[in-house]
Parts: sequence; C-alpha cells; structure tokens
Amino acid sequence: MGREVCAVIDLKSFYASCEYAARGLDIFSTPLVVADKSRSKNSVVMSATPYLKERYGIPNVFRIGDLPQVKNMIFATLRMSYYVEMSAKIDSLFLDYVAEGQDGWICYILDGWICAATKAVIV
Repeated sequence: MGREVCAVIDLKSFYASCEYAARGLDIFSTPLVVADKSRSKNSVVMSATPYLKERYGIPNVFRIGDLPQVKNMIFATLRMSYYVEMSAKIDSLFLDYVAEGQDGWICYILDGWICAATKAVIV
C-alpha cells in the first residue's frame, strides 16, 4: 500500500475575515475583533485580524479585557449563522474541483478542510 497524501486547509482569522468582507474593509490594515463589547470584560474575543496579531502581538482567542487600547477598533458581534453560510459557500467552491467524502473533501470545522490528495492531478 502506498503513502496517502492529504492537504489541510485552515482559513486565517475566519470570523474576522468574514466581517471584513461584509464591510468591504482591508483585513491587513484595520483593527477588528469579533466579540460582544456589551458583555463583560471577561467575554471571549472569538477572532482578531492579522493586523492586530502582527502589530500588537495578540493571540486569536483571548478576553476583551486583555485587548490593547487601539484607536478605531471595530467590535463585530458574533454572527454564527453568517459564518456557517460563508463556510458553505467556500466549501461549494472546493467541491467544484474535488470529490466529497472519504476519498476527497471533508469539512471538519467552519474554517477548516481536509482533502485527500493522493490521486489529485495538479492543473
């Protein structure tokens, strides 16, 4: 039996990326976090943009109270149904090119996929 080859795809800052796309903003130059600011300072930030991660060294998931003071920070309230919808659209794009299921494409989380690539043909 030969070696199996798989590709794992994980989207960068998925929830924050969805919010940027919905607002027509640049994810690499505008500070945005996905978190409900109206709740406690101990509420979890679900996603932060690459801009915040790189410029301020913050992790992707942390507490609102641990955020640095950043001018013009955008707080996007978590919208799971929207993220599910966006994930399904991305999934359908991939399915135009690979088979679904055990021998092909498997979505294992909203922002992550595994693709069996052993028989893949590079086009």
